[in-house]
Amino acid sequence: MAVSLGGLAWGVEHGYLAIAVSMVVMTISLGTVMTICAVALVDAMPANRTSIGAALNDTAQEVEPAWGPPSSAPWSRCS
Repeated sequence: MAVSLGGLAWGVEHGYLAIAVSMVVMTISLGTVMTICAVALVDAMPANRTSIGAALNDTAQEVEPAWGPPSSAPWSRCS
């Protein structure tokens, strides 16, 4: 994430290709972070409640994009 944010800042002076590459890196890193958060969420649930944890995770991943950019802030992840 930090590399992609640095790349975006650097890309302002260096053109669209640098920004596009940084955005691809950010997409990959967000996918990785979300996967880790999903596994942590399900692992934190008691054994008899893992289906509820999985449903909560699925709902969050489906509803979150509808909220728009403010919900993409780093502090809204893994909460």
